[in-house]
Amino acid sequence: MEQVFQKQDTRKRITAYWRPVPEDQASATFPAGAEVTGMLEGNRPVYRARGGIVPPQAVHTEAPTFTRSAREKRLEGTAVVSVVVHEKGLPEILEVTKDLGEGLDIESLLTVAAWRFHPATLNGQPVAVQIRVEVSFRLF
Repeated sequence: MEQVFQKQDTRKRITAYWRPVPEDQASATFPAGAEVTGMLEGNRPVYRARGGIVPPQAVHTEAPTFTRSAREKRLEGTAVVSVVVHEKGLPEILEVTKDLGEGLDIESLLTVAAWRFHPATLNGQPVAVQIRVEVSFRLF
């Protein structure tokens, strides 16, 4: 499972599907106040959730699962995942931006990948947005 989510391979696999937009072009040809972070396949813009964008709302979430080694070490904390939520409310292009180790980074990706959202909107139309999601790992 770790090989599926290795960072160096992820970038290679998504280059055909995701193109970052250079900062100097992020607002060109797009609605005023809307910041574009990249383009999905089919030249669909991905916005940052601000500047007139109504952010996506999670409608189905699942709690993360601890790995055995993390549980044995009593590791707790919060992982951060950058995720693109597309126009239909499904998460895609996930990347861990703050990991905890002991396999919890992979668990945080799997957790967020199973979430479902009401999509973000711009002028009442669903749009793809890039957001940060915090996944908390707490032992009870």
